[in-house]
Amino acid sequence: DDLGEIAGQNVALALFEFGKVQEAVDEARKLLRRDPRFYDARCALSAFLYAAGSTGDAEREWEALQNDGVGATLYPRKDAGAVARVRNRWPPRAT
Repeated sequence: DDLGEIAGQNVALALFEFGKVQEAVDEARKLLRRDPRFYDARCALSAFLYAAGSTGDAEREWEALQNDGVGATLYPRKDAGAVARVRNRWPPRAT
């Protein structure tokens, strides 16, 4: 259900904001197992992994997002479109 996914995403973002990076990664992965096309979760997971120093995993998640037409439209590479999309919706550390 969409509200449950949004709540889970907010939990992951809060965990990340408070420095609980692995827990945020785990929550995002759990959300993606339920819905692989939950684009916000995939974008967030990429940010969480990058912050954790797992750049290879972060890049794979980002590429998965970019290789999906809808994901690439929602989170474009060009002109920092992904950051612009989440600014003021996500906590500062995640952007």
